[in-house]
Amino acid sequence: MNIIVTGASRVIGYALVKQFASTNNSSILAVARNGKQLAKLSEECKKISPSSDVAIMPLDLNKSGASDIVADWVVKSKKKIDILINNAGLLINKPFVELT
Repeated sequence: MNIIVTGASRVIGYALVKQFASTNNSSILAVARNGKQLAKLSEECKKISPSSDVAIMPLDLNKSGASDIVADWVVKSKKKIDILINNAGLLINKPFVELT
């Protein structure tokens, strides 16, 4: 299976990537802003399963054009995406009543 997990440097995304990597039959793209955490995640996945295929992409998905970068990676990799987990969060620092 080919899987993309956004928000992969924090608790839920981090755990999901590790779990998918442990199955030995997944190719995973882990996307998050924190490149150091992604590198640590990649190392942990290799310890869990030396044959795991985990690519990391340090990227702020809030930035304009970021989704195009992920899409370009998918096209260049020639992989069909089986699972997309949009786990990246966005903080809007306003009172709830001001959100629309």
